[in-house]
Amino acid sequence: MSDTATLPPRASSALCAALSTAGTVLVLECFRIPNCYMSLSLAATFSLLPKPSVHYIMTLFGALSLGILTSMIILIAFFQAPWISFPLAGGIAAVGYAFFLKHSGPGSAYAFGAYLLALYATITHSLYATDFVIQALKLWVQTIVPITMTYLAAVLTKKREEPPAFKKINLAGIISIGITVSIALILEMAIHTDQETRLVMASISTITFLETGKSVPLYLQQMIGYLLGAAVATAFLVGVVAFANDITIYLLALGGLFGLLEWLAGHFSNHTAIIRGIISMCSFSIFMIPTPDANFHVAYGRITVSLLSFFLALIVYLVVQEFVKLTEYLMLPRVKAEEF
Repeated sequence: MSDTATLPPRASSALCAALSTAGTVLVLECFRIPNCYMSLSLAATFSLLPKPSVHYIMTLFGALSLGILTSMIILIAFFQAPWISFPLAGGIAAVGYAFFLKHSGPGSAYAFGAYLLALYATITHSLYATDFVIQALKLWVQTIVPITMTYLAAVLTKKREEPPAFKKINLAGIISIGITVSIALILEMAIHTDQETRLVMASISTITFLETGKSVPLYLQQMIGYLLGAAVATAFLVGVVAFANDITIYLLALGGLFGLLEWLAGHFSNHTAIIRGIISMCSFSIFMIPTPDANFHVAYGRITVSLLSFFLALIVYLVVQEFVKLTEYLMLPRVKAEEF
C-alpha cells in the first residue's frame, strides 16, 4: 500500500484534485489540445468523486461517446431542420442525464449531457459550415486526458470506496434540465458569443451539483460560491497568468489552488457548496493555453458567460421546484374532497 493511501480523507482528496487538474493541463499544453477548459472542468469534477474502478472509467468513456454520437445523429438527420434538432437535443440530453445519473452516478451523467450539447452548440454556432465529424473526433479525443489523469491521481491518492447510490430523478428534474439547456442554447444563438460550448457545459455542471444536494440553503450557497469564484478567478488571472506569465508557475499555482479549495471543502463541511461553486467557476475560467490572453476582455468574457450559465441553471431549477410545490398544494384539497 502506498503512503498516500494512509493519508486522511481531506488530504487525499486535496492531493487528488491538485494532481488531476495540474496533470490534465500539463498534457493539454504539451499536445496543444483544443477546448482546454472542457478538460479542466472534467478533471475538477471527476477528482471529487470516489476512487473509480476500471468499469466506471469505461462507463465514462461510453457516456461521452454516446453523447457525441447522439449529437452527430441529430445533426445529420435534421441537418436543415433546426426547429426539430433543437428541442430534440435538449430533450435527449435531459433524459440521458437522468438515466446515467441513476445507473452510474453524476460523472457519467455530466459527461453525456455536456458533450452531446457541446458538439451541437459548436456546429450550430458555425451554421453547419464546419466538418462536424472532425469536430466530434476533436471533442472525443480531448476527453481522454482528464479521465485518464483523474483515474491515475485517484489510484495514487485515494482508498477504494463504494460509490454512493443515486436516486432516480423525478419528472420535474428532467423538465428543469431540458428547460435549462434549451434556454442556454437560445442564449448562445441570440448573443452570438464565441463561448457557445461554455454556456451549455456550465449549465450542466450546475445541474450536477444541484441534483446531488437538493436543499434550499444549497441554492443560496451555490450562488455565493459562483460570485466568490469570479473574484478568485480574476485574482488568479491577474496574479499568475498576467503577472508571472510562466507555465511552470501556472501549473504549480493551478494545482495548489484546486488542492487548497478541495481541502477547505472537506474541512468546512457546512460551506462545501460555496467552495465547490468556487471550484466550478475557476475550472471554467482560469487557463493560459496555448498562450495567455492578449487582454482581460477575453478572460472577463469567459467569467461573465460562466456566471450567466450558472445562474440560469439555478433560477430555472428553483422555479420548477416551486412550481411543483404549488401544484401539489393546489391538488391537495381536491384529493381530500374525493376521499370524503
